[in-house]
Amino acid sequence: MENFLPVLQVGAEPHPEIHRILKDNGWPTEHAPTIEQSLLAIQKKPFFLVIITARQLPCGPWHKLLDGFRDMAAPPLVIVTDHLADDRLWADVLNRGGYDVLAQPLDKREVSRVVRQAWLQWNNPR
Repeated sequence: MENFLPVLQVGAEPHPEIHRILKDNGWPTEHAPTIEQSLLAIQKKPFFLVIITARQLPCGPWHKLLDGFRDMAAPPLVIVTDHLADDRLWADVLNRGGYDVLAQPLDKREVSRVVRQAWLQWNNPR
């Protein structure tokens, strides 16, 4: 099994299913409940390559998270998850610079595939 860098979950509470799915695939996870705390976590540990965030955070919408990364040379890739993951959310995420959307309820294979693809893209930019 490969050794992966941790995935940062951002949301009021860590999503236990995301944690379980990623752990089963060798991905450690860490949690930050707010945008501010996620930015502090990334400053302390700049090795977070992938972030999974709830669509709505306690301090505002998910895309406020991206604003904190604008000045980073190699920002982490952001995956948004929500129960209402439709084409409109997917288009919004991509247009704002996010990486992808995961629909809830979560599909184990889809979570694993999307996180792995994000990790590969971050490590092999065009």
